[in-house]
Amino acid sequence: IDTENFYHEKILIVSDGHQFAERQAVLEPLPADVAVVSVYGSLVKWRLPRTPTYYVVNNPFPECVRYLPRRGGLPRCIASTRTSHDFLRAYRGVKYRYAPVSEAGYSGTSDKEIAYQVDDCRNPVCAAISLAYRFGVEKLALFCVDDVFGDERVGAEKLHNNLWIYPPQVTTHGLIDGCLHWLRAKGVRAADCSSGPAYGNAESIAQDELVSFFG
Repeated sequence: IDTENFYHEKILIVSDGHQFAERQAVLEPLPADVAVVSVYGSLVKWRLPRTPTYYVVNNPFPECVRYLPRRGGLPRCIASTRTSHDFLRAYRGVKYRYAPVSEAGYSGTSDKEIAYQVDDCRNPVCAAISLAYRFGVEKLALFCVDDVFGDERVGAEKLHNNLWIYPPQVTTHGLIDGCLHWLRAKGVRAADCSSGPAYGNAESIAQDELVSFFG
């Protein structure tokens, strides 16, 4: 992906968090100049006429194939070099690869072979945020980027909005918020329209404010 010159001032990152299937219709009137980046299972559950601009993935395990849609158009896929080969073989759309920042214990790519590495924290939302910066984003919003649920479960924590979340997802939330911090430090305006804990580095907006946010 570092050999391309993709440029998007407005980017929406879409995940399949709480009530995504019911809420996604609010995305239909988004302006055409907003690049939609799909992560996790949002591509499988996507039912809008407009195809997302990109699908970002970095799951290294065979279970990753459950993110493959059975119908609809396929966006350009941007996959970590560690992504499951089963998924990449089965994905029939255009595919790009990115090199994640090297970690101890993992083989990496020499800095001489690539223009830049993506700091993805082994999380596709973090990867999408890092890529958005590389693509020149000025306004970025998150939609349904959460992993919460409505019923009480053993080991779960209750949120301010009466939804529930597991502690490991709170850690993941912090990683994403950290990536948003660096975007904000670069002057990027960030907003969130999700159901999980508030992101300290993004303004919370209602779903009917998404279109005006990108206006």
